[in-house]
Parts: sequence; structure tokens; C-alpha cells
Amino acid sequence: MIRVTPAQMADYASDHHDIAVFRDGEWAERGEITLEAAAKLIGVCNMTALRMLRRGDIKGRQACAGAPWVIRAEDLAGFAKGKRREPPLTPDATQQVFDFQ
Repeated sequence: MIRVTPAQMADYASDHHDIAVFRDGEWAERGEITLEAAAKLIGVCNMTALRMLRRGDIKGRQACAGAPWVIRAEDLAGFAKGKRREPPLTPDATQQVFDFQ
């Protein structure tokens, strides 16, 4: 078995395949956050945030299946300010609300 350190792998990827090496803080420099961070900011669980991404309530991108979701912080700020699409509670407009006391 051949053992390769992360530094060796990074050198190989950048030298031979023009693949940029990940740097801590590069997402923040670009104004991007993860799905998990977005979920915390808007006060929902990760799965709810993922459903919101898939519905188009939140804009985000994923480079390929299995890659982390990337969300621009400014897009999420717009969502937090009330640009969220509110679906109707029920399709029946005549349905009465049950008031709990």
C-alpha cells in the first residue's frame, strides 16, 4: 500500500492537473457559506434548508452530486429579509382556522 500525505496529494493535483488547493477561509473571501451555516442563520434544520434549496426558495449550487452545497451569503441575506416564498397553509381558501388557547 502506498501512503500519500495531504500535502503530497495537493502538490500532485496542483502541479499535474491544474486543480486549485483548498485554503481555509477561501469561501468567506468569496462571500459563500455552506448549507449547514445557512440553516443556522435562518433557524431551520439542515434537511429543511436542503428542501428549500431544491424548491428554489434559497439559491445555491453544487459542483457535482455529493459535493457540498455553496450558497452566496448575499442571497441568503435577501431570504432572511422576507423574500421567502410563503406557500398557502391549505389549498382550500374557505377552511377555517382552529384557534388553540
